Amino acid sequence: MLQLDPPLARVVVGGPGWAGPTGKGVANLIMPGHRDDDIVWIIDFDEHGQTWCVPNRFVRAPVNITYGRKGEASCRPSASDPADDPLSLRARQTERAKAS
Repeated sequence: MLQLDPPLARVVVGGPGWAGPTGKGVANLIMPGHRDDDIVWIIDFDEHGQTWCVPNRFVRAPVNITYGRKGEASCRPSASDPADDPLSLRARQTERAKAS
């Protein structure tokens, strides 16, 4: 388990397999998940003050124009989220490298 100092603002987007609440909150801790490639965020929700353990695949960073995250649309999960697929990530990195 790792304490985050300072805590990080996060958005829980939910999706298939998530039965908990969604919305904005603050992550104070992270811990290893059930699989080797997954972490679990311990998030205190802003709206109702509850604390939930949320798998990484349901957590997004909030809007930050400095890093190009300009709207809530980027926080919504897709039916098959490419961020969860390491092969898709490698393919995108390879395409970027070829374009450079």
